[in-house]
Amino acid sequence: MELSLQGNEWSLNLRKDVSITFNKSFLLAYAYYNQVKVPEELIEQSLDDIERDSTVFRTAVYKMLKESPVEINYNPETFINELISFGQNKRADMEKEEENGMLKLYPQAVLGMFPQAGSYLVPDYLHLLEEDGYDDIEQFFLSRTRQEEINTYNNSPDYFRFLNKVKEEETFTPFKLDAHQENALKAIKQGNSLVVQGPPGTGKSQLISNLISDFIARGKRVLLVCQKRAALDVVYERLSAGDMAPFAALVHDFKNDRKTIFSQINDQIERVNEYQFKNNSLDAIQLERKFLQASRKIDQIAEQFEEFKQMLFDESEAGVSVKELYLNSDREGEMISLKQEYRSFPMVGIEDFELKLRHYFTYHNKFNRESYTWRSRKRFAGFGMEELNKMKSILKEIPVYQEEISKKVEKLLGAGMELKAAEKVFLGRENLKEMLRHLKDDITFGFFQHIVHTRDVNSDSFPDLLWLSTMRRTLMGCFDSPGPELSLETKDLGAFQKALQQKMKSRRRLFASIKWHLFSKDKTWLNKVLASNNLRRKGKDYNTLERMVDFRLNLEHNVTKLKSTKWLTEIPEFYLRDVFDKWFEREKDAVTSYLIFDSFRNFKEYFNTTSISMAQFIQQVNSLYEIVIDIPTKMDQWRVYLRDARIDMILNDAGLNVKMISTLNDDFDGLCDFDNLKQNLSEAERAVIDRLIDVNEMATEDELLGLFKNSLRMAWIDHIETKYPILRSINSLQFERMQADLQQAVKDKLNISKEITLLKTRERTYANVEFNRLNNMVTYRDLAHQVNKSRCGPSVNLCSILKMRSSTLYPAGWPVQRRFRPFFP
Repeated sequence: MELSLQGNEWSLNLRKDVSITFNKSFLLAYAYYNQVKVPEELIEQSLDDIERDSTVFRTAVYKMLKESPVEINYNPETFINELISFGQNKRADMEKEEENGMLKLYPQAVLGMFPQAGSYLVPDYLHLLEEDGYDDIEQFFLSRTRQEEINTYNNSPDYFRFLNKVKEEETFTPFKLDAHQENALKAIKQGNSLVVQGPPGTGKSQLISNLISDFIARGKRVLLVCQKRAALDVVYERLSAGDMAPFAALVHDFKNDRKTIFSQINDQIERVNEYQFKNNSLDAIQLERKFLQASRKIDQIAEQFEEFKQMLFDESEAGVSVKELYLNSDREGEMISLKQEYRSFPMVGIEDFELKLRHYFTYHNKFNRESYTWRSRKRFAGFGMEELNKMKSILKEIPVYQEEISKKVEKLLGAGMELKAAEKVFLGRENLKEMLRHLKDDITFGFFQHIVHTRDVNSDSFPDLLWLSTMRRTLMGCFDSPGPELSLETKDLGAFQKALQQKMKSRRRLFASIKWHLFSKDKTWLNKVLASNNLRRKGKDYNTLERMVDFRLNLEHNVTKLKSTKWLTEIPEFYLRDVFDKWFEREKDAVTSYLIFDSFRNFKEYFNTTSISMAQFIQQVNSLYEIVIDIPTKMDQWRVYLRDARIDMILNDAGLNVKMISTLNDDFDGLCDFDNLKQNLSEAERAVIDRLIDVNEMATEDELLGLFKNSLRMAWIDHIETKYPILRSINSLQFERMQADLQQAVKDKLNISKEITLLKTRERTYANVEFNRLNNMVTYRDLAHQVNKSRCGPSVNLCSILKMRSSTLYPAGWPVQRRFRPFFP
């Protein structure tokens, strides 16, 4: 029925292009309720071909229903020639007047809107229920998915895994699409079946439009079926926006829309020449070349971006992606160098080390303060109550033992000695033995006493063993052959040397030699000295005497130097070689002994060397050694738990041991935990902690932890960027240029795809046309005749035309009766 305005009145008229059919909803409900199968032919039966005579019409309908599974109880009221109003019957009245399970036909008329679209889906539901070949919807779609894709899905789900499996040049997408839509499109092109779901506005219609365009551009015919009218309208509008409306048939109701479709088909037939002219005016080869260039450029840049994405999200290096490192790091923030250690700290599991850091910094701020009593200590790792008691005992023992040693030394030497000095005495026991060994006799000891006394009186006079050895070598050289001249007095050496030189000079000339023999006053003195040294008055002996005088002068000079040295004593008066040799040997021993004696701190205060004999001195040294002999054993026992510096502090501070015991009672467990923590740290962890503390020892725990995390992230970023330089292009003009090139290539492909799609679609309208001998096109003659009839045949004609001109995207083997009614949830 349809409403029409005639003048000022509205009239209700029968629609000429609509067939008369049974109530599909009722028949389907009847079949389901009574568990009978109603033939689809009956549901789709058109009653237009039955004669309009009421008796003949009702008889034909009666015959149809009688042959069907529908049981109708015919009664005389069925064949009366009168329409009666449909009464508003209540359920209670119906149960009283009618029998349960008995169907009757009444000539009643009802005017209203009864949509039948949903009824077409019921056979599909029934078909699925009858097959019962799938446990769930997932299994249904997996059965229509390629096996290689199932394996990929099971092993490593990737929502964009189809993007790189189809080249850009194999897709024609004249409408914009995002990555999700492109992934779905390429999945379908791979031969997979899938469900696309989402709320309105998420791009489902856009995807469908691109799918239709892509397959149309490849010479396919596409049938889109949807339960809802609005969805079809949206897709049709998008196709219209792409100038493809003339090639798309929009069918909401195959009865009501027949006229529009036939008109559209007729228009297409009339525009075949126009389409051919448009295509001939385009350079198809150039268009395809540009399409290939844009597509390959997209693939090339996309491949580079894909590599960048893989590197950006790769977690194999640091345990987290470099993207996360970028987002959480601060390039301008404070950092420490972790080039050697960062590999020991993968970002996954870093929380364990962060917990160690927090514990370490808490203990560090308490136990590593400058004023903390136990700041400098041996490690307490593994210590327990036994070690605690031993340390307390040692702390109490140290000052007592020092007092004991001091009293013993005071009794022996008259002055107390610190424990540390006493320990050095023991450690220098070999030197003490060496000192006593050099004190061979009382004369040597006397030399030793003189040196000690001289040093007390004049601190600038310090014995020099090297100088003494040099003097000994020089002086003893004066006794080399022929030896020094010893008959002359020291005061006459200068005059005699002058007289000898005159004699030596006169011998060079005859006249001077005669004059010297006749008139020289020194001739007798010179001859006497020659005789004293067993020399004759010959030229050779004069030379020998000259050398002897030189030796004597050098000897006198060196003896004078010895006598001027304050720490030397008892310089020999007799210039004999053996005398000087023994004297030098004793002085050497004395100096050696003094140097050893002076190396011991405050020995001059403990030993009054000027008032004791050598025997007494040796006895005191040996007794002192007996006193200190046990000190190293004690010190070794203490060093198990205390450092030397801490022992020294206790020895110098009388009350420190009490403070240390008190602190030990309060903090022993914490100190043990702290040292256990430090002992279990790896070398890399220890190096990082030391470096953090060196940067700012007064920083808070959170500040140091933030410094470490930022430094670690930056170290991993530097490592990953060095390994994959493409990541650094993000900050360069190259990346921006690639983005611009990709955007331009996508725009170019979008425009070219539209042109190619339209070109291919128009081409199909005239690709296989045939002409008669008069050059008249005969291909569409019959079709044009059918669509131009004033009254077309039954509805099945439209279905036949659509079926002839369409194909579906469903896999081979899909039931024929279901190819035009796919189920889209």
